[in-house]
Amino acid sequence: MRLYPHLTSLCVALALGALGARPARAQDVQASFSVNAAPPAVSAASEDDDDDDVYAPRGNLWELGVFGGLLFMSDRSDFRRDRGVNTSPIIPNFDQPAPEVGLRLAYFPLAFLGLEVEGMAAATATQLDDGVTVWAARGHLVLQVPTSRVTLFALGGGGQLGMVSDFAGSDRDPALHFGGGLKFALHPKVSLRLEVRDNITSSRPNADTPHHIEGLGGVSIVFGRPKA
Repeated sequence: MRLYPHLTSLCVALALGALGARPARAQDVQASFSVNAAPPAVSAASEDDDDDDVYAPRGNLWELGVFGGLLFMSDRSDFRRDRGVNTSPIIPNFDQPAPEVGLRLAYFPLAFLGLEVEGMAAATATQLDDGVTVWAARGHLVLQVPTSRVTLFALGGGGQLGMVSDFAGSDRDPALHFGGGLKFALHPKVSLRLEVRDNITSSRPNADTPHHIEGLGGVSIVFGRPKA
């Protein structure tokens, strides 16, 4: 009969212990849920910040632009007007520099990589004061360091560089070109671009490689960015 009081005391102690443990477990579960739920909220906020930054680097962008600048035609180029087998060709030299204007279209499938085509025309004259129109049609690959507001880029490609003149005739040569510069985001839809180019064509007899240097500035409309 003495065993019953001990069993009764033991049961009461276990019951009180169980009742005291249940709130603690509920608190642990609630705290664990709160800790686990916090990171998704931070991640979602970060994604919203990226979506709100219309200047953030991104791919699938189009650029349509106009540009102008100065072209320095080399006196080593082989632009000429042939006048027959027994007559020396006319190989003109050009006044420096020649103002130029042009149009360009670019597509950037990736934030750091794009393709661009463009055409330009420049007005100059020969050493005999004969008016000359220099033109170019070319395409190139653009590699850039994507940032929000200022983008450093380099490009390289090829095309045709030619001239049209009443005195010196019409001629064109294959041309390779390369260069680089900076783009400035003035607005989510507007970009300012400054660059320097070197164009290489075939050389006249007994001359070194000609380098036709361009200094260019332009404005482009950007398509594909989200609205501000």
